[in-house]
Amino acid sequence: MRLFFRYRVIYPLFARLPYRWAFKCATLKGMINQFGHPQEKQAIAQGLKRAYPKITPAEINAIFNTHQRIASREIMDTYWLLRMTPQNIDQFIQIQGQTHLDQAIKTGRPVILCTGHFSRLMMPTLALSVKGYEIHGLISNPDLAPLPPQEVDFIRKKINIIEQVISGHPIYTSQYLGQLYRVLKRRALLHIAIDTPPSATDNTLELPFLAGKGRFSKGVVRLAKRVDALIVPYFAIETPTGLKGIILPYIETKKYNETELMAHLIQIIDQYIQQYPDQWWLWNALSGFYSKDN
Repeated sequence: MRLFFRYRVIYPLFARLPYRWAFKCATLKGMINQFGHPQEKQAIAQGLKRAYPKITPAEINAIFNTHQRIASREIMDTYWLLRMTPQNIDQFIQIQGQTHLDQAIKTGRPVILCTGHFSRLMMPTLALSVKGYEIHGLISNPDLAPLPPQEVDFIRKKINIIEQVISGHPIYTSQYLGQLYRVLKRRALLHIAIDTPPSATDNTLELPFLAGKGRFSKGVVRLAKRVDALIVPYFAIETPTGLKGIILPYIETKKYNETELMAHLIQIIDQYIQQYPDQWWLWNALSGFYSKDN
């Protein structure tokens, strides 16, 4: 019943308000959520303590509270996406470094957009789609996730809306991944989050991460090497002046072997986690792919 009211009553009501007030209400809802979800808070705390043994309870609380506010605003995004246009896009998100992406595209080689699980991570690629870029995203199939039916229904709703916004389409990890090659060979952009915890069947690499070791799927670098793609890292980060999509200079994949390339990408992710630990979503899953050096 709680999820029904969240997705069918509360946020649809917020979405009827003007943009600024809708997101103020979503932020307030996130602040209220800070006082619930004890299991989620415990899982986040365990991940943080694993990486940062000296972290204080106050720091853990601050990170959890920020998570709740961003998560609420991310839900609100879903109800506003269809109202995003090239004319009003700066109201939703400011894109920085778009020239880096354009430079990669001008080489005529395939381009992979890589990111980590930060903040409202889909917003930069959705904004770029509205600006005219064809982007296809690799995502998990919600029907295979161990989630309550109401959560799955909402994720399906979000995917359906995203499909109306982007000129590409989502590609499920459970589908035939030959689609990824076809997308890149015809010079469309492919979006992949590279810090996703690996599955039991993934071909993985153990790499330096958060002053310890992390285990990551090397599928993205293998794909990039096979099709001679450039990799363009980007991040969604909330700042005091609003949500920003930060696009970094492209990475010339020919300079690295697979292990070196993946290590370089994870190092970039690591740097952003150190700078924005309260905006990284995977603290609650850290134990599944991370070990701390003794």
